[in-house]
Amino acid sequence: MKSFFTQFISAVWEVFKLPFDLIGLGFKRMWVLGWQRILMLITAAVALTMVVILLFLEATSQPGFCGSCHIMRPYIASWQTSTHNNVHCMVCHAREGLTGYIETKFTALSMLVNYFTGIYKRSKPWAEIEDRNCLQGGCHATRLLDGKIDFTGVVFDHTPHLTDIRRGRKLRCTSCHSQIVQGEHLTVTTSTCALCHFKNVEAEGRTELADCRKCHKSPPTGRDVPYDHTWVLGNNINCRTCHQLMWQGSGTVRKERCGVCHSQTAHIERIDDLEFIHEWHIEKRKVDCLMCHDPIEHQQPKVAAVIGSDCRACHEDRHAPILALYEGIGARLAAKKMPNAMHESGAVCMSCHKDPFTGNGSARVDKNVCTPCHQASYFKLAEEWRANFARRIAQLESALHRMSSHTHKEDARHDLALVKRGGAWHNPHYADEVLKSVAEVISKAGGNV
Repeated sequence: MKSFFTQFISAVWEVFKLPFDLIGLGFKRMWVLGWQRILMLITAAVALTMVVILLFLEATSQPGFCGSCHIMRPYIASWQTSTHNNVHCMVCHAREGLTGYIETKFTALSMLVNYFTGIYKRSKPWAEIEDRNCLQGGCHATRLLDGKIDFTGVVFDHTPHLTDIRRGRKLRCTSCHSQIVQGEHLTVTTSTCALCHFKNVEAEGRTELADCRKCHKSPPTGRDVPYDHTWVLGNNINCRTCHQLMWQGSGTVRKERCGVCHSQTAHIERIDDLEFIHEWHIEKRKVDCLMCHDPIEHQQPKVAAVIGSDCRACHEDRHAPILALYEGIGARLAAKKMPNAMHESGAVCMSCHKDPFTGNGSARVDKNVCTPCHQASYFKLAEEWRANFARRIAQLESALHRMSSHTHKEDARHDLALVKRGGAWHNPHYADEVLKSVAEVISKAGGNV
């Protein structure tokens, strides 16, 4: 028993000495080689290590490596079809300097570990691009000096958006150039523009943000357009006098969306602290606006949809012929569609039917409502239209009552009722064509108009 214990202690001692013996052996071996040989080996080892590290960094920076994770493939696919498909990933995503590069690689490594271990901190990969990366030499260094540009018909200037405070916030390049458009990489989404320009602008007294001419070019003028805006421009008439409801949606932030990223109740409960929320989501982090906000769409709605949800909610039967006449449809004898020019420009009921003092809806059209867009004589012209059409309708009704049977007699009766109930002044040109067709039917039946 004593012998076994002694042998065991001796074995433990030999194991303990082994690393030191090996180190001593190594030093003896190196001493034999000489210091020049030793220096050469150390240099070769350092150089080989550096090459391996550089190759590793380069390989892990390639789009192919990034795309090896299935959650990254949509981003790689959108990058391949974008205008940045010749730009290396790290050019945009690496932070400035050597420390920034190492920090970026470390962040990517942590994502890689999360991917292979199945421990996801977020529901999707999360990367941020600093403004200095976008504005560096060889990229968009002169973007702030380019001045105003045309973006899908909108006059846009990068300088005030990136250098000034917008709605109390300092914007970043990625505030507008985001990844929320499926299949497109760093694309500007007009929904983001609409969210800033239209959300709560009236409640906050920021109506200048929604001023059409702040972004859009001057409205069309001349004889070859549906409506000549020369008078409007000369008198500085607000576009919304006629063009109302140019955006749809409220941009609401729903509390349930917070849970996509946050799990702590304390964070979610601060949803109403706008200063805190926007500081962390816009200035300190690149969070797409529409990850939190419901969208606001900036577009001209169909007049029929506006009237249907507004006026016809109570007066559907009464306003149906008015809407048909305004759209230039509904007549049986005049098949050609002839919408009113105001209909084509997006003017809705309340563009004219409103109280000039309160701005609320009104069944009566006050003569002062016309003058912002038309000359003062226009209201007199409208009154003449009303009188002339009333006289023509009365004559046709009398002739229609006297006329004998005809194939299109019921069609003529229908069209005459459409103009009478729809109000010919809602579309004088179409009403004139319809009444001419009715008169033609009466003449063919041997009646006199």
